[in-house]
Amino acid sequence: MSKPPPGASSGRPVLLSGFKLCVGAFLTPSVPRFRQLLQTLGEAPRGPAVKHNEDMSRVRIDKWLWAARFFKTRSLAARSCELGRILANGHIAKPAREVQAGDLLRITNPSGEFEVEVLAVSETRGPASVAQTLYRETEASRQARQKAAEERKAMPWFESYPYGRPTKQDRRNLNRLRGRF
Repeated sequence: MSKPPPGASSGRPVLLSGFKLCVGAFLTPSVPRFRQLLQTLGEAPRGPAVKHNEDMSRVRIDKWLWAARFFKTRSLAARSCELGRILANGHIAKPAREVQAGDLLRITNPSGEFEVEVLAVSETRGPASVAQTLYRETEASRQARQKAAEERKAMPWFESYPYGRPTKQDRRNLNRLRGRF
């Protein structure tokens, strides 16, 4: 059994390494050595403030999409989930839905539509080389994206015409284009 901190028996609050302790009551921590102090006092941390997933087998889908670099920010990933642009195993996914290895995701973002299988989960965003190890894109998805890219390249590109009347120079260019002089 560990001994109580000095001054705890008197009922007065005591300052220990930046923590305020009362008899049997714990107030807010002020230094990052929270766990270490509680272990020396013989208490285990309780409550929702200490939520830690040790095995990391599941993670929120918005965090995973951000960590896998499908979206630039986590809020964009969450917004995409809310709009129904993310399907997890064929169902529309809410941002708080947890993904695990083996899940099949259909992701629609500005760069295209992806169908990926989750290989690993992560809450932290790392370099692109690490992010690519979190998933495997299906062959059908890869082919569909390549086909769409080829179609975009083959499609003629037109500038948007400015509003209003064409200028004299614009009229001359149009006449030249139409074959009139």
